[in-house]
Amino acid sequence: MPSFSIIMANYNNGHFIDEAILSIIKQTFTDWELIIVDDASTDDSVDKIKKYLHDARIRLFIRNKNEGYTKAQIFGLKKVNSELVGILDSDDALVSDAIEKVYSVYMEKPELGLVLSQGIFCNAQLKPLQTSINSSKHLKELAFPFISISFWRTFKLSDYCACSGLDPSILYAEDWDLIFKIQEVAPSLRVDEPLYMYRQIPTSQSKSAFKFQVGFRSLGFSIYKAYLRRLMGDTPLRTSIPKFVVLRWLAGSVRLSIELGQPFHALLFAIRSFIISPFNTSSYRCLKRAISGINQLVIDNIRHKKKHTINLNRRFLPLYLFQSASGNLDPDQVVCIPHVHRQGHCLFGGDFSVLEGGNYKVFFEINVKHYPFAEDPILVFDIYENLQLKRVIAEKEVNSTDINTLQRQISLEFEAKEGYRIEFRIFWDEQCFLTVSGVVLEYLGM
Repeated sequence: MPSFSIIMANYNNGHFIDEAILSIIKQTFTDWELIIVDDASTDDSVDKIKKYLHDARIRLFIRNKNEGYTKAQIFGLKKVNSELVGILDSDDALVSDAIEKVYSVYMEKPELGLVLSQGIFCNAQLKPLQTSINSSKHLKELAFPFISISFWRTFKLSDYCACSGLDPSILYAEDWDLIFKIQEVAPSLRVDEPLYMYRQIPTSQSKSAFKFQVGFRSLGFSIYKAYLRRLMGDTPLRTSIPKFVVLRWLAGSVRLSIELGQPFHALLFAIRSFIISPFNTSSYRCLKRAISGINQLVIDNIRHKKKHTINLNRRFLPLYLFQSASGNLDPDQVVCIPHVHRQGHCLFGGDFSVLEGGNYKVFFEINVKHYPFAEDPILVFDIYENLQLKRVIAEKEVNSTDINTLQRQISLEFEAKEGYRIEFRIFWDEQCFLTVSGVVLEYLGM
Protein backbone atom coordinates (compact mmCIF):
# COMPACT_ATOMS: atom_id res chain seq x y z
CA MET A 1 0.00 0.00 0.00
CA PRO A 2 1.39 3.46 -0.87
CA SER A 3 2.05 6.00 1.87
CA PHE A 4 0.72 8.98 -0.05
CA SER A 5 -1.91 9.43 -2.78
CA ILE A 6 -2.17 12.26 -5.31
CA ILE A 7 -5.51 13.01 -6.99
CA MET A 8 -5.32 14.74 -10.39
CA ALA A 9 -8.56 15.68 -12.16
CA ASN A 10 -8.05 16.56 -15.81
CA TYR A 11 -10.11 18.08 -18.57
CA ASN A 12 -8.45 19.21 -21.81
CA ASN A 13 -5.14 20.14 -20.20
CA GLY A 14 -3.04 18.20 -22.70
CA HIS A 15 -0.71 21.18 -23.14
CA PHE A 16 0.34 21.08 -19.50
CA ILE A 17 -0.27 17.61 -18.10
CA ASP A 18 3.23 16.29 -18.92
CA GLU A 19 4.78 18.78 -16.52
CA ALA A 20 2.24 17.95 -13.83
CA ILE A 21 2.90 14.18 -14.04
CA LEU A 22 6.69 14.60 -14.26
CA SER A 23 6.66 16.75 -11.12
CA ILE A 24 5.27 13.71 -9.28
CA ILE A 25 7.64 11.21 -10.87
CA LYS A 26 10.63 13.40 -9.87
CA GLN A 27 9.63 13.61 -6.21
CA THR A 28 12.31 12.82 -3.63
CA PHE A 29 9.62 10.83 -1.80
CA THR A 30 8.90 7.71 -3.89
CA ASP A 31 6.21 5.77 -1.98
CA TRP A 32 3.26 7.43 -3.69
CA GLU A 33 0.41 6.67 -6.06
CA LEU A 34 -0.99 9.04 -8.67
CA ILE A 35 -4.68 8.70 -9.54
CA ILE A 36 -5.62 10.61 -12.69
CA VAL A 37 -9.31 11.09 -13.46
CA ASP A 38 -9.91 12.29 -17.00
CA ASP A 39 -13.29 14.01 -17.20
CA ALA A 40 -14.11 13.12 -20.84
CA SER A 41 -11.39 15.26 -22.43
CA THR A 42 -11.66 16.00 -26.13
CA ASP A 43 -7.98 16.86 -26.69
CA ASP A 44 -4.91 14.62 -26.60
CA SER A 45 -4.77 14.43 -22.79
CA VAL A 46 -5.45 10.69 -22.57
CA ASP A 47 -2.78 9.83 -25.15
CA LYS A 48 -0.23 11.85 -23.20
CA ILE A 49 -1.22 10.24 -19.90
CA LYS A 50 -0.94 6.73 -21.32
CA LYS A 51 2.79 7.26 -21.91
CA TYR A 52 3.32 7.10 -18.15
CA LEU A 53 1.16 4.09 -17.32
CA HIS A 54 4.18 1.77 -17.45
CA ASP A 55 4.84 3.12 -13.95
CA ALA A 56 2.65 0.93 -11.71
CA ARG A 57 2.21 3.83 -9.28
CA ILE A 58 0.14 5.75 -11.86
CA ARG A 59 -3.48 4.83 -12.57
CA LEU A 60 -5.85 6.39 -15.08
CA PHE A 61 -9.64 6.45 -14.94
CA ILE A 62 -11.56 7.81 -17.94
CA ARG A 63 -15.09 9.11 -17.43
CA ASN A 64 -17.54 8.86 -20.30
CA LYS A 65 -19.31 12.11 -19.47
CA ASN A 66 -17.92 15.48 -18.48
CA GLU A 67 -19.43 16.29 -15.07
CA GLY A 68 -17.02 18.90 -13.78
CA TYR A 69 -13.84 19.23 -11.77
CA THR A 70 -15.31 18.59 -8.32
CA LYS A 71 -17.18 15.42 -9.29
CA ALA A 72 -14.00 14.10 -10.92
CA GLN A 73 -12.15 14.65 -7.64
CA ILE A 74 -14.90 12.89 -5.68
CA PHE A 75 -14.60 9.93 -8.04
CA GLY A 76 -10.82 9.85 -7.59
CA LEU A 77 -11.06 9.90 -3.82
CA LYS A 78 -12.96 6.62 -3.96
CA LYS A 79 -9.94 4.99 -5.62
CA VAL A 80 -7.15 5.97 -3.20
CA ASN A 81 -5.23 3.33 -1.26
CA SER A 82 -3.58 5.46 1.42
CA GLU A 83 -4.64 7.55 4.38
CA LEU A 84 -2.80 10.71 3.22
CA VAL A 85 -4.11 12.48 0.13
CA GLY A 86 -2.98 15.53 -1.84
CA ILE A 87 -4.69 17.42 -4.67
CA LEU A 88 -2.72 18.49 -7.77
CA ASP A 89 -4.40 20.24 -10.70
CA SER A 90 -3.38 18.95 -14.11
CA ASP A 91 -2.03 22.33 -15.24
CA ASP A 92 0.09 22.90 -12.12
CA ALA A 93 3.14 21.17 -10.61
CA LEU A 94 4.82 20.34 -7.30
CA VAL A 95 8.36 21.25 -6.27
CA SER A 96 10.60 18.18 -6.06
CA ASP A 97 10.47 17.69 -2.26
CA ALA A 98 6.83 18.69 -1.70
CA ILE A 99 5.52 15.25 -0.71
CA GLU A 100 8.54 14.51 1.47
CA LYS A 101 8.10 17.71 3.48
CA VAL A 102 4.36 17.33 3.96
CA TYR A 103 4.65 13.63 4.82
CA SER A 104 7.23 14.43 7.52
CA VAL A 105 4.82 16.96 9.05
CA TYR A 106 2.11 14.30 9.35
CA MET A 107 4.60 11.87 10.90
CA GLU A 108 5.78 14.44 13.44
CA LYS A 109 2.24 15.60 14.28
CA PRO A 110 -0.13 12.64 13.81
CA GLU A 111 -3.06 14.60 15.24
CA LEU A 112 -3.21 16.79 12.10
CA GLY A 113 -5.95 16.20 9.58
CA LEU A 114 -5.08 18.97 7.13
CA VAL A 115 -1.74 20.37 5.97
CA LEU A 116 -1.52 23.26 3.51
CA SER A 117 1.45 24.99 1.94
CA GLN A 118 2.49 28.26 0.42
CA GLY A 119 2.86 28.41 -3.35
CA ILE A 120 4.66 29.88 -6.34
CA PHE A 121 2.78 31.95 -8.90
CA CYS A 122 4.00 31.01 -12.39
CA ASN A 123 3.24 32.20 -15.91
CA ALA A 124 1.86 29.98 -18.68
CA GLN A 125 5.32 28.49 -19.24
CA LEU A 126 5.58 27.58 -15.53
CA LYS A 127 8.23 30.24 -15.02
CA PRO A 128 8.10 31.45 -11.38
CA LEU A 129 6.89 35.04 -10.98
CA GLN A 130 6.47 35.40 -7.21
CA THR A 131 5.74 33.39 -4.10
CA SER A 132 2.65 33.68 -1.95
CA ILE A 133 4.77 34.54 1.08
CA ASN A 134 4.34 38.25 1.81
CA SER A 135 6.48 40.46 3.95
CA SER A 136 4.82 41.61 7.17
CA LYS A 137 4.28 45.00 5.53
CA HIS A 138 1.96 43.56 2.91
CA LEU A 139 0.18 40.82 4.83
CA LYS A 140 -3.58 41.20 4.64
CA GLU A 141 -5.87 40.76 7.60
CA LEU A 142 -6.66 37.07 8.02
CA ALA A 143 -10.32 36.21 8.14
CA PHE A 144 -9.41 33.06 10.05
CA PRO A 145 -6.54 30.55 9.76
CA PHE A 146 -5.27 30.05 6.18
CA ILE A 147 -7.65 32.47 4.50
CA SER A 148 -4.61 34.13 2.94
CA ILE A 149 -3.68 31.14 0.81
CA SER A 150 -4.94 27.72 -0.22
CA PHE A 151 -2.32 26.28 -2.51
CA TRP A 152 -1.36 22.65 -1.95
CA ARG A 153 -4.16 20.90 -0.07
CA THR A 154 -3.34 17.62 1.66
CA PHE A 155 -5.50 15.81 4.19
CA LYS A 156 -6.22 12.51 5.90
CA LEU A 157 -8.86 10.45 4.16
CA SER A 158 -10.48 9.52 7.48
CA ASP A 159 -10.99 13.21 8.32
CA TYR A 160 -12.35 13.88 4.84
CA CYS A 161 -14.91 11.13 5.41
CA ALA A 162 -15.77 12.59 8.83
CA CYS A 163 -17.07 15.79 7.21
CA SER A 164 -19.51 16.27 4.34
CA GLY A 165 -16.65 16.45 1.81
CA LEU A 166 -16.47 18.20 -1.54
CA ASP A 167 -19.55 20.09 -2.72
CA PRO A 168 -20.03 20.29 -6.55
CA SER A 169 -22.38 23.26 -6.14
CA ILE A 170 -19.55 25.49 -4.87
CA LEU A 171 -18.14 26.79 -8.16
CA TYR A 172 -14.44 27.76 -8.27
CA ALA A 173 -14.20 27.74 -4.45
CA GLU A 174 -14.62 24.04 -3.67
CA ASP A 175 -11.07 23.95 -2.30
CA TRP A 176 -11.81 26.50 0.40
CA ASP A 177 -15.15 24.87 1.22
CA LEU A 178 -13.33 21.60 1.87
CA ILE A 179 -10.65 23.32 3.95
CA PHE A 180 -13.30 24.87 6.21
CA LYS A 181 -15.00 21.51 6.70
CA ILE A 182 -11.85 19.54 7.55
CA GLN A 183 -10.71 22.29 9.93
CA GLU A 184 -13.90 21.63 11.86
CA VAL A 185 -13.12 17.96 12.50
CA ALA A 186 -9.31 17.91 12.83
CA PRO A 187 -6.38 20.22 13.67
CA SER A 188 -4.68 21.86 10.69
CA LEU A 189 -1.33 23.43 9.85
CA ARG A 190 0.18 25.48 7.05
CA VAL A 191 3.77 24.85 5.96
CA ASP A 192 5.23 28.27 5.25
CA GLU A 193 7.26 27.05 2.30
CA PRO A 194 6.28 27.36 -1.38
CA LEU A 195 5.69 23.72 -2.37
CA TYR A 196 3.08 24.17 -5.11
CA MET A 197 3.62 25.76 -8.54
CA TYR A 198 0.41 27.49 -9.59
CA ARG A 199 0.21 28.19 -13.32
CA GLN A 200 -1.62 31.39 -14.23
CA ILE A 201 -2.95 31.29 -17.78
CA PRO A 202 -3.98 34.72 -19.12
CA THR A 203 -5.21 33.41 -22.49
CA SER A 204 -8.75 34.51 -21.73
CA GLN A 205 -9.13 37.60 -19.61
CA SER A 206 -12.92 37.32 -19.89
CA LYS A 207 -13.09 33.79 -18.52
CA SER A 208 -10.57 34.70 -15.86
CA ALA A 209 -12.67 37.67 -14.71
CA PHE A 210 -15.88 35.62 -14.70
CA LYS A 211 -14.32 32.82 -12.64
CA PHE A 212 -12.77 35.39 -10.33
CA GLN A 213 -16.15 36.92 -9.53
CA VAL A 214 -18.11 33.67 -9.32
CA GLY A 215 -15.36 32.08 -7.25
CA PHE A 216 -15.26 34.89 -4.70
CA ARG A 217 -19.03 34.86 -4.43
CA SER A 218 -18.96 31.09 -3.84
CA LEU A 219 -16.29 31.63 -1.20
CA GLY A 220 -18.56 34.13 0.51
CA PHE A 221 -21.31 31.51 0.63
CA SER A 222 -18.88 28.90 2.01
CA ILE A 223 -17.76 31.27 4.77
CA TYR A 224 -21.40 31.96 5.65
CA LYS A 225 -22.17 28.23 5.93
CA ALA A 226 -19.00 27.59 7.93
CA TYR A 227 -19.95 30.41 10.31
CA LEU A 228 -23.39 28.86 10.93
CA ARG A 229 -21.99 25.35 11.42
CA ARG A 230 -19.48 26.57 13.98
CA LEU A 231 -21.96 28.86 15.69
CA MET A 232 -24.48 26.07 16.13
CA GLY A 233 -21.86 23.76 17.59
CA ASP A 234 -22.28 21.02 14.99
CA THR A 235 -18.51 20.58 14.69
CA PRO A 236 -15.99 19.02 17.10
CA LEU A 237 -13.57 21.94 16.65
CA ARG A 238 -15.50 25.17 17.19
CA THR A 239 -13.00 27.75 15.93
CA SER A 240 -15.32 30.70 15.51
CA ILE A 241 -15.29 33.05 12.54
CA PRO A 242 -15.61 36.75 13.48
CA LYS A 243 -19.01 38.14 12.55
CA PHE A 244 -17.56 41.22 10.84
CA VAL A 245 -15.56 38.94 8.54
CA VAL A 246 -18.71 37.09 7.44
CA LEU A 247 -20.49 40.40 6.87
CA ARG A 248 -17.66 41.64 4.67
CA TRP A 249 -17.81 38.56 2.47
CA LEU A 250 -21.60 38.68 2.24
CA ALA A 251 -21.50 42.37 1.30
CA GLY A 252 -18.94 41.57 -1.37
CA SER A 253 -21.12 38.73 -2.64
CA VAL A 254 -24.07 41.13 -2.99
CA ARG A 255 -21.98 43.42 -5.15
CA LEU A 256 -20.49 40.55 -7.18
CA SER A 257 -23.97 39.17 -7.89
CA ILE A 258 -25.11 42.53 -9.24
CA GLU A 259 -21.96 42.81 -11.36
CA LEU A 260 -22.80 39.39 -12.80
CA GLY A 261 -26.34 40.50 -13.63
CA GLN A 262 -27.92 38.27 -10.98
CA PRO A 263 -29.67 40.65 -8.55
CA PHE A 264 -31.91 37.90 -7.13
CA HIS A 265 -28.72 36.14 -5.95
CA ALA A 266 -27.73 39.50 -4.45
CA LEU A 267 -31.03 39.56 -2.55
CA LEU A 268 -30.31 36.11 -1.10
CA PHE A 269 -26.91 37.28 0.14
CA ALA A 270 -28.48 40.43 1.62
CA ILE A 271 -30.99 38.25 3.50
CA ARG A 272 -28.10 36.13 4.81
CA SER A 273 -26.47 39.33 6.03
CA PHE A 274 -29.65 40.10 8.02
CA ILE A 275 -29.61 36.58 9.46
CA ILE A 276 -26.07 37.14 10.70
CA SER A 277 -26.55 40.70 11.95
CA PRO A 278 -30.08 42.20 11.63
CA PHE A 279 -29.14 45.55 13.20
CA ASN A 280 -25.95 46.24 11.23
CA THR A 281 -26.32 49.20 8.88
CA SER A 282 -24.35 47.40 6.17
CA SER A 283 -27.11 44.77 6.04
CA TYR A 284 -29.62 47.51 5.15
CA ARG A 285 -27.29 48.94 2.52
CA CYS A 286 -26.85 45.47 1.03
CA LEU A 287 -30.63 45.02 0.89
CA LYS A 288 -31.08 48.43 -0.73
CA ARG A 289 -28.41 47.62 -3.30
CA ALA A 290 -30.00 44.26 -4.12
CA ILE A 291 -33.50 45.76 -4.51
CA SER A 292 -32.10 48.52 -6.74
CA GLY A 293 -30.46 45.85 -8.88
CA ILE A 294 -33.74 43.94 -9.24
CA ASN A 295 -35.63 47.13 -10.12
CA GLN A 296 -33.06 48.01 -12.77
CA LEU A 297 -33.25 44.52 -14.24
CA VAL A 298 -37.06 44.73 -14.45
CA ILE A 299 -36.91 48.17 -16.09
CA ASP A 300 -34.34 47.02 -18.65
CA ASN A 301 -36.28 43.88 -19.53
CA ILE A 302 -39.78 45.39 -19.68
CA ARG A 303 -39.27 48.91 -21.02
CA HIS A 304 -36.27 48.43 -23.24
CA LYS A 305 -36.29 44.68 -23.92
CA LYS A 306 -32.65 44.81 -22.88
CA LYS A 307 -30.68 41.98 -21.38
CA HIS A 308 -27.96 42.59 -18.86
CA THR A 309 -24.53 42.49 -20.44
CA ILE A 310 -21.37 41.90 -18.47
CA ASN A 311 -18.03 43.45 -19.33
CA LEU A 312 -15.91 40.41 -18.52
CA ASN A 313 -12.69 42.39 -18.84
CA ARG A 314 -13.67 44.16 -15.62
CA ARG A 315 -13.08 42.78 -12.15
CA PHE A 316 -14.79 44.11 -9.07
CA LEU A 317 -12.32 43.96 -6.20
CA PRO A 318 -14.29 43.47 -2.95
CA LEU A 319 -13.38 45.79 -0.10
CA TYR A 320 -12.48 42.86 2.16
CA LEU A 321 -9.32 42.48 0.06
CA PHE A 322 -8.10 45.87 1.23
CA GLN A 323 -6.71 47.46 4.36
CA SER A 324 -7.07 50.95 5.77
CA ALA A 325 -4.47 52.98 7.61
CA SER A 326 -7.13 55.61 8.18
CA GLY A 327 -10.90 55.68 8.28
CA ASN A 328 -13.43 53.05 9.24
CA LEU A 329 -13.47 49.85 7.15
CA ASP A 330 -17.10 48.70 7.17
CA PRO A 331 -18.23 45.45 5.51
CA ASP A 332 -19.32 47.26 2.35
CA GLN A 333 -17.53 50.62 2.39
CA VAL A 334 -14.69 52.71 3.80
CA VAL A 335 -15.66 55.91 5.61
CA CYS A 336 -13.31 58.76 6.48
CA ILE A 337 -14.53 61.57 8.75
CA PRO A 338 -12.37 64.63 9.61
CA HIS A 339 -11.43 64.96 13.30
CA VAL A 340 -12.53 61.36 13.81
CA HIS A 341 -10.02 59.53 11.62
CA ARG A 342 -6.36 60.32 11.06
CA GLN A 343 -4.82 61.11 7.71
CA GLY A 344 -3.20 58.35 5.68
CA HIS A 345 -4.12 55.82 3.04
CA CYS A 346 -7.80 55.23 3.71
CA LEU A 347 -7.80 52.30 1.32
CA PHE A 348 -4.83 50.33 0.06
CA GLY A 349 -3.89 46.77 -0.75
CA GLY A 350 -5.60 44.26 -2.95
CA ASP A 351 -2.23 42.90 -4.01
CA PHE A 352 -3.47 42.19 -7.54
CA SER A 353 -0.97 39.92 -9.34
CA VAL A 354 -0.58 40.88 -12.99
CA LEU A 355 -0.93 37.80 -15.19
CA GLU A 356 -0.56 39.57 -18.50
CA GLY A 357 1.39 42.72 -19.19
CA GLY A 358 -0.49 45.57 -20.81
CA ASN A 359 -2.68 48.55 -20.11
CA TYR A 360 -5.18 48.64 -17.27
CA LYS A 361 -7.75 51.05 -15.92
CA VAL A 362 -8.95 51.19 -12.33
CA PHE A 363 -12.17 52.87 -11.16
CA PHE A 364 -12.50 54.10 -7.57
CA GLU A 365 -16.18 54.45 -6.64
CA ILE A 366 -16.39 57.29 -4.13
CA ASN A 367 -18.59 59.94 -2.56
CA VAL A 368 -16.85 63.16 -1.47
CA LYS A 369 -18.00 66.24 0.48
CA HIS A 370 -15.14 68.69 0.96
CA TYR A 371 -14.73 71.82 3.06
CA PRO A 372 -15.02 75.12 1.13
CA PHE A 373 -11.63 76.14 2.51
CA ALA A 374 -9.92 72.85 1.61
CA GLU A 375 -6.56 73.16 -0.13
CA ASP A 376 -5.77 71.26 -3.31
CA PRO A 377 -5.16 68.41 -3.79
CA ILE A 378 -8.01 67.09 -1.69
CA LEU A 379 -7.34 63.42 -2.53
CA VAL A 380 -4.51 61.53 -4.21
CA PHE A 381 -5.14 58.23 -6.01
CA ASP A 382 -2.22 56.02 -6.96
CA ILE A 383 -1.10 52.59 -8.11
CA TYR A 384 1.77 51.15 -6.08
CA GLU A 385 3.90 48.17 -7.21
CA ASN A 386 5.04 46.46 -4.01
CA LEU A 387 7.11 43.53 -5.24
CA GLN A 388 9.62 44.47 -7.95
CA LEU A 389 9.73 48.26 -8.35
CA LYS A 390 8.41 49.16 -4.88
CA ARG A 391 7.22 52.54 -6.07
CA VAL A 392 4.18 54.38 -7.43
CA ILE A 393 3.66 53.65 -11.14
CA ALA A 394 0.63 55.92 -11.70
CA GLU A 395 -0.87 58.80 -9.75
CA LYS A 396 -3.77 61.23 -9.97
CA GLU A 397 -4.50 64.26 -7.81
CA VAL A 398 -8.11 65.35 -7.28
CA ASN A 399 -8.82 69.04 -6.70
CA SER A 400 -11.97 70.79 -5.52
CA THR A 401 -12.98 71.64 -9.09
CA ASP A 402 -12.73 67.96 -10.02
CA ILE A 403 -14.94 66.94 -7.12
CA ASN A 404 -17.67 69.37 -8.19
CA THR A 405 -17.91 67.69 -11.59
CA LEU A 406 -17.07 64.02 -10.97
CA GLN A 407 -19.74 61.32 -11.20
CA ARG A 408 -18.89 59.41 -8.00
CA GLN A 409 -16.08 57.70 -9.87
CA ILE A 410 -12.38 58.41 -10.39
CA SER A 411 -10.49 56.47 -13.06
CA LEU A 412 -6.77 55.98 -13.44
CA GLU A 413 -4.93 54.26 -16.28
CA PHE A 414 -1.58 52.53 -15.89
CA GLU A 415 0.74 50.08 -17.61
CA ALA A 416 1.88 46.93 -15.79
CA LYS A 417 4.24 44.10 -16.68
CA GLU A 418 3.79 40.40 -16.06
CA GLY A 419 4.76 39.55 -12.50
CA TYR A 420 3.93 42.94 -11.01
CA ARG A 421 1.97 42.96 -7.76
CA ILE A 422 0.02 46.16 -7.35
CA GLU A 423 -1.94 47.98 -4.69
CA PHE A 424 -4.77 50.47 -5.29
CA ARG A 425 -4.50 53.36 -2.85
CA ILE A 426 -6.28 56.56 -1.85
CA PHE A 427 -4.48 59.10 0.31
CA TRP A 428 -6.80 61.16 2.52
CA ASP A 429 -5.66 64.12 4.62
CA GLU A 430 -8.79 65.14 6.56
CA GLN A 431 -9.99 67.81 4.09
CA CYS A 432 -13.22 66.05 3.13
CA PHE A 433 -15.82 63.48 4.13
CA LEU A 434 -15.02 60.42 2.02
CA THR A 435 -16.82 57.15 1.34
CA VAL A 436 -15.32 54.46 -0.88
CA SER A 437 -17.83 51.82 -2.00
CA GLY A 438 -15.87 49.80 -4.54
CA VAL A 439 -12.84 49.34 -6.75
CA VAL A 440 -13.13 48.00 -10.30
CA LEU A 441 -10.21 46.95 -12.48
CA GLU A 442 -10.45 46.71 -16.27
CA TYR A 443 -7.95 45.13 -18.66
CA LEU A 444 -7.56 47.31 -21.77
CA GLY A 445 -5.16 45.13 -23.75
CA MET A 446 -1.61 45.48 -24.95
